[in-house]
Amino acid sequence: MLRSCDRPVCLSLISAVAFLAVTCAPLVWCFPQNTGSGQEMRTLCNACAIETAGKQEEPPDPNAKPQKCRICGTATLDASIGESICEPCAHAELQCRRCLLSMGWPEHLDKIEPAHNRIYFISDRDGEQEIFSMTEDGKDVRQLTKNDFYDADPSVSPDGRWIAFVSLRSNRPDLFIVDVHGKHERRLTNNDPQLEEGGPTWDPSGETLVFTIHRTTDGQGEPPREFHRIRRDGLCLRKVEVEGHFVACWTPDISPDGCTMLFSHYLKKGAPQHIFSRNDSGVAEQLTNVPHNYYPSFSPDGSKILFASTRDTCWEIYVMSPDGSAQTRITNNKFHDAMPCWSPDGTKIAFVRGVEEKGAKNQEIFVMNADGTGEVRLTGSARVDHSPSWR
Repeated sequence: MLRSCDRPVCLSLISAVAFLAVTCAPLVWCFPQNTGSGQEMRTLCNACAIETAGKQEEPPDPNAKPQKCRICGTATLDASIGESICEPCAHAELQCRRCLLSMGWPEHLDKIEPAHNRIYFISDRDGEQEIFSMTEDGKDVRQLTKNDFYDADPSVSPDGRWIAFVSLRSNRPDLFIVDVHGKHERRLTNNDPQLEEGGPTWDPSGETLVFTIHRTTDGQGEPPREFHRIRRDGLCLRKVEVEGHFVACWTPDISPDGCTMLFSHYLKKGAPQHIFSRNDSGVAEQLTNVPHNYYPSFSPDGSKILFASTRDTCWEIYVMSPDGSAQTRITNNKFHDAMPCWSPDGTKIAFVRGVEEKGAKNQEIFVMNADGTGEVRLTGSARVDHSPSWR
């Protein structure tokens, strides 16, 4: 079971309360939560406390423009240590006031109003790769993140309240979450500079995420890209074991019952990439035999798997049964179709198509019926739109 830390257990066999009771043993590491009150609670994570030691005594730069807290909008931030939020807000939010690392989970976060039947995606239409959302007909486009860094891999929580994503805020990919209204941004990882996170996906409970961690160099050829799980509060990180020799793993997706994880994998650069299915005992089974295959995704009822493949030269979209049978191509055109995802009711599919207009190549988001009919283009900006996540 992907959500249990001490033994394989299927989602249908445990309640959310039972899950929380077992999820932290054993651990690779687990941060202590902030349990004090007022000034007793930490508002700097360990790394930021060490890095900023002594800087608060430095005189402020008289030429620096005062910055306001991104949460309350009124408090002036301490520029000497690079604050992102003020200390009172850091107390209330249980997170580092500098790097936004989560150090707990305040109750008010569970009262955030969810959003339903919206498509979340990445676009560089404002000059940077940011997260946007829109309705299923491509209207009511909203920008949810706005910064000077690269944001990628959005994944919406099952309850429609949170978006997990990867961002290069520290010049390396770290894992973040933000609510579906673009507020309450929280950092979940702040790891070794040689570690890169990617491809987050939510457990069906909405309590944990599974994602990849890649060590950029180890001097031994291609470093492994492995799966790890972390709670939404940023606590209790541990490796998700997969039986066998798996070096480069990508794009995990978890079944609606929580018992199976899909992923794509290749043994080395240039080798065929295939889709595998990991059961609740950690045993992986190869589902595809014709290269190359990417972006596997369970349908909401778990009866089908959606994926993209270059087996017919061009990127196209396919569906198959959970056991790998009945692999069927549902798009067929001269352009590349990839990054597919299901609608919440499983009747439609959003995907990215490479288009060429007026001599320029671009990526746009389309929607079609689950059988490949009824294609409708949703985006038409002059910039790149990709990585849809529909909830």
